[in-house]
Amino acid sequence: MPLAVGGLALGCATAGAGGAPAGAPGRAAFRAKCGACHARPDPRGRDRAGWDAVLTRHRDRLPLDEAGWRELHDYLGGGAR
Repeated sequence: MPLAVGGLALGCATAGAGGAPAGAPGRAAFRAKCGACHARPDPRGRDRAGWDAVLTRHRDRLPLDEAGWRELHDYLGGGAR
């Protein structure tokens, strides 16, 4: 039993928003960029289509290269599940 509890605690310590791993691509951009101008949203608060709409609105305001956009989109889309 102690082993199971230790594994559970380790899993909680390494999980990011929406259960994504703390080192997931897109997480750093989310933490650095989302919330710089407004309160940082909960990644689980929208489904993938909802995040598509939000990211489309922010496309001109948020300086990311194409890889950064894909990572952020995948992070948020995966966090919403």
